[in-house]
This record gives sequence, structure tokens and C-alpha cells, in this order.
Amino acid sequence: MKQIGELIKKHKERKGWTSTELAERLGVSRMLIWYWENNRKIPGGENLVALMNLFKLTRKDFEQPEEKASEPVLEEAKK
Repeated sequence: MKQIGELIKKHKERKGWTSTELAERLGVSRMLIWYWENNRKIPGGENLVALMNLFKLTRKDFEQPEEKASEPVLEEAKK
């Protein structure tokens, strides 16, 4: 099962950003990015909205990131 931290890390890497760059874009500390990526804290409020905007994601992507990853596998199994 994917965690929110893995989703943040994946999208950060797709953009080619470091944790420092992501932190600067969000106006938060690099340590907070580390906490999110390691599932120690969950982004909320303004930070969640900012992440959704930066990564072009929806709230549902953050609520159930593991389901999105498994959907293509289920579709292929049906074919």
C-alpha cells in the first residue's frame, strides 16, 4: 500500500526537484518535507492545496494513493 509520503516523493522527483526546492516553493522547511515523505506528518490545509496545485493532483489522490496505482493492473487482468 502506498503512503502519502511516497506520492509526494514520486511527484517531487518527476519534477526534478530536491526537497529544498519543494520546501522553497511551498514556503515550508526542508525538515517538514522530510516528515511528509517519511509519513511522520501529513500535509493539511494550505500545504495540501499547494501540493495539489504544484503536482496537478486532486484531494482524492492524497486520500487514497494506493488505489490509483493498482487500477491499471486490475484492468489488464480483466482483458
